[in-house]
Amino acid sequence: STSMLVQAYYNPHLLTVVGKLLSSRITNDDDQQASHPQKALPASPLRTGSASSVSAAEVEMEQEDVDASLEGRSYSELLKFYIEKDLVPMGLYRTDRVTSRCYTFTNPPPDTKVRANDRVFVLARRQP
Repeated sequence: STSMLVQAYYNPHLLTVVGKLLSSRITNDDDQQASHPQKALPASPLRTGSASSVSAAEVEMEQEDVDASLEGRSYSELLKFYIEKDLVPMGLYRTDRVTSRCYTFTNPPPDTKVRANDRVFVLARRQP
């Protein structure tokens, strides 16, 4: 997405982080975890049906408006909301109230309050 490229200009490590996230195997297979624990995650909201893993080609990062029902709620509530929709929130895109500059707020503390004009970065399963 264009906004990802713009953010990469201001946050030079962003593409490295996203690359690492997307190049790791996401699995729920106990045998895979035992043989390659550094590449396995215990559970993934991106896992659907009986499939045991999701390849990097099946996942994309999206940015969308935060659901209006989450305004004023905590980031931990936002996490629960999006995980129930099989999306993995990675952070917020927000505007500084003093300078009016936009910035990316990755992995905010759980008690961070969600604002009406926030956008959320999510990992989502690519639609066929």
